[in-house]
Amino acid sequence: MTKHATPVATPESSSELLAELVRLRERVEMLEAQVRTRPEVPSMPGVAAPDSPQPRRTWLKGAGLVAASVAASALASRAEPAAASVSQTTPTTNAAAVYGLSAAPAATGPGTPSSGSFGVIGAADATVAGTFTTAPPATNVGVLGGSNTGSGVYGFSPSGFGVEGNSSNIGIRGIGNNFGLVGASGGGQGLNGQSTTGIGLVGSSAGGQPGVYGQSATGPGIFGTTTSGGFAGVFNGPVVISGSLSVSGIKSAIVPHPDGSVRRVYCLESPDSYFEDFGGAALRRGKADVKLDPDFMAVVHADDYLVYPTAEGDSNGLYVASKTPRGFQVREQQGGTNSISFSYRVVARRKDVTATRLARVNPTPKIQRPSMPDLSQVRSIQPASIQPATGS
Repeated sequence: MTKHATPVATPESSSELLAELVRLRERVEMLEAQVRTRPEVPSMPGVAAPDSPQPRRTWLKGAGLVAASVAASALASRAEPAAASVSQTTPTTNAAAVYGLSAAPAATGPGTPSSGSFGVIGAADATVAGTFTTAPPATNVGVLGGSNTGSGVYGFSPSGFGVEGNSSNIGIRGIGNNFGLVGASGGGQGLNGQSTTGIGLVGSSAGGQPGVYGQSATGPGIFGTTTSGGFAGVFNGPVVISGSLSVSGIKSAIVPHPDGSVRRVYCLESPDSYFEDFGGAALRRGKADVKLDPDFMAVVHADDYLVYPTAEGDSNGLYVASKTPRGFQVREQQGGTNSISFSYRVVARRKDVTATRLARVNPTPKIQRPSMPDLSQVRSIQPASIQPATGS
């Protein structure tokens, strides 16, 4: 067989390889026919005949190994060099239109994937058996790619889509013990979700973890905006904020009204960070000692608070005679000795924070709306509605 100085795979060399393999097969068939009809061991170039007759099966096995060796040599001399052997001794038992194996020893074939048929199987690792026996779904797939260290499937495009998935149900599904789907970008968007009629991006978790998690080094972790009168964010359920809440608009509560409507009730703002408490007591012969709630006083500056008493009957007026961290005393003015009820309001600064009075703040950050991919490039099949998983 002729060896090429520069091994380059071309259509002509592929035809030569095919012809060479056909000749090898014809030669082996001829030798097999000789063994069946003749008791002595036939001669074959490259195989030394033994001095004494040997079993036909043993000799045929040796002839087959020689043929395989010649075929591998022919492939190596005409094809582009590769680090891995092209021989395969353990083929997959599933139907595959195309099978490619790279970086695996000659004696290592692919692991048997789960039941199903595959249009293309590609593997790149010496331990693909462990990859394929645990990773692929037990269904028919167009392309099955596996790797223990690199990427199972890699797609690249300088201007279009690196990988495109199109389905009337789910276009692309990612499953992983660590990350199901990762999107990364050096300067653009790591992950973009769009929809013309449904939800652009859905995140859900059934294990007590966040359905969507946003993090940023210097900007907003999650940013929502609206362009046509909708809501920048909607929360159906309790909301927890570990930090300050800054609102440039109004803060209000939405409450049902007896007439069937829903009304807005506004928050009362203050230039300082105050807590309030309310209560009632009664004067006995013009004097009352009021004990404050110790739980309330524990979260405010108890040494500095304000009290506003209001009489609930005719009197000369009320005033606060003394205050301690535990309570205060109210008396009737002008030495009055009436016994009447009164209500009071206590206001004190929060103890757990340091809030500057009428502090200056930076304006609300203006985040530029990110560019969106052209949906006209995507095929017109619309996915079915995807419902978020119900959390525990």
